[in-house]
Amino acid sequence: MTGKFWRGSFMLMMIGVLLTGFFRLPVYAADQEVLIEMNDTKLQMDVSTEMSLILRNVSGDVKLVSFEGLDNFEVLSNSQSSSTSIINGAASKEVKSNYTIMPKSVGTFTLQAVLSIDGVQYETNSVTVTVEEKDESLSGAKDDIFIRTTISGDSCYYGDNVVVTYELYSRYQVSEFGFTDSLTADGFIVEENSDQEYKPNYTTIDGNKYVMYTVKQLKLTPTMPGRYTLPAFDFQVNLSTGGFFGSTKATYLKTDEVSLTVKDLPAAGKPSQYGGLVGDLTIEGQLSSSAVNINEPITYNVTLSGKGNLYAIDSLVDYINLKDFSVYETVNDKPVQMDEDGVREEKEFEIILVAKMPGDLVIPEINIPYFDVTSGEYKELSLDSQKVYVEGSQVVDQPSEGSPVFDKNRSQPVVIDKTFAKVPEDIIVLKLSKSKLILIGGSIGGILLIFLIGILVFKNRDVLFGKSKTLLQEIRKINTDKEAYSFLEKYMADYYLVKLKSTAIEKAVSVMKDEEKAIVLRQLLYYFEEEHDSVPISLDEVKKKLEYLIN
Repeated sequence: MTGKFWRGSFMLMMIGVLLTGFFRLPVYAADQEVLIEMNDTKLQMDVSTEMSLILRNVSGDVKLVSFEGLDNFEVLSNSQSSSTSIINGAASKEVKSNYTIMPKSVGTFTLQAVLSIDGVQYETNSVTVTVEEKDESLSGAKDDIFIRTTISGDSCYYGDNVVVTYELYSRYQVSEFGFTDSLTADGFIVEENSDQEYKPNYTTIDGNKYVMYTVKQLKLTPTMPGRYTLPAFDFQVNLSTGGFFGSTKATYLKTDEVSLTVKDLPAAGKPSQYGGLVGDLTIEGQLSSSAVNINEPITYNVTLSGKGNLYAIDSLVDYINLKDFSVYETVNDKPVQMDEDGVREEKEFEIILVAKMPGDLVIPEINIPYFDVTSGEYKELSLDSQKVYVEGSQVVDQPSEGSPVFDKNRSQPVVIDKTFAKVPEDIIVLKLSKSKLILIGGSIGGILLIFLIGILVFKNRDVLFGKSKTLLQEIRKINTDKEAYSFLEKYMADYYLVKLKSTAIEKAVSVMKDEEKAIVLRQLLYYFEEEHDSVPISLDEVKKKLEYLIN
């Protein structure tokens, strides 16, 4: 038998011993749970990852019966930890066994443990792990410590996003690390991966062992088409010197620059209802019931998911004609998943429908236009129409006292019973017909509307009759870029209450309800704030765009 076989068998035996000795726990009120968690399920040869076997609220004698798939990995190290929490008076105990594992071969493997707890067997969840060949781009690394920069794609469409990943490799013992620069980039909205954990993995490069940290992942969302360069950032690593007092030595590294081409969306084939959705997306829908009573709500759950920019869609109701229902909608954004391949998002829409009438009703099909980055074409996310049978009687307005009300769908009359109270003699009752009441109300409303219009015209007479001409005269007097920006800054503050110097570009643009004017405003802001590099236009063109904005 080989040495690796003996090491693997010994490690599995030690896991069993640790489980048997360590997991003797008192009884807790919460439900028992056993599960496996992993840092990453997409691995490379010669690169390690972290795996945890977790027991929650387990009591009694625990033994490891089997661990399917573990023989495909080398266990490099293991440790244990435990914690207790009290929620609403109930204690919850968690014991965790942490393992650093490295794959032995390429392939797809399933990990699942079977535990015996007081003689009763429990299975953990199954975790599927894919192991690929090692990334050969790291071959030839000569430095004992270096930082690597990768990007999920060197080009993307406007409205899509990419992920930039920074990995630290070291043959020394690392104490601390971090960026000393602000992570910003011209032409992009930069967001950091807030769920990232800085756990070390181990890898072998040209026969040398390195510890590897994924130190940062950035989501880049372009704000304009064009060619951009993500700058190099300064990075500091504190290395342990091994001294008695735990002293460290600072080492300074610099990341690589990254070039990215942002392609504009094609004008050909763009649907009229297109709202800016871009990506590689899917849609799923489920109706809570296909038959309800007249006053009962129906829930229509729709989920959009995939790689793309789901922030571009806030509501599904705009894409469905729900005239036969009263509609209530809630939206739930799931946490963004970020990795080397890109950003995966998920958005859940809960549409609550209450039928306005009985009978066989139809929830129309959903068609959401989007730009598919894989094919480079405009497509639609589609869900078929849904049929709903609504049982009950249609409500009839204002029936006369004691008169029968007939339901059109029934042969028998439905009698509405009402009890009328006597009006006290000291109260004057004014009886008006519905038509007269509408006429009186409409007359009063019309008089008030004319009065309000008169006030608005009087207060804004300069805007309505002369302000536009005054603004045009001011634009024609502009001779420098600085004067043009000052005019735009004052115009946005006066008319939209937006202070350009303290407002992000996209937020400032969002106040423009006219789509064409929003595009022009974005171009102007990038012209002024990007020092003319991203939008090279002349001063005359700037003045024409300003004139377009105020008209």
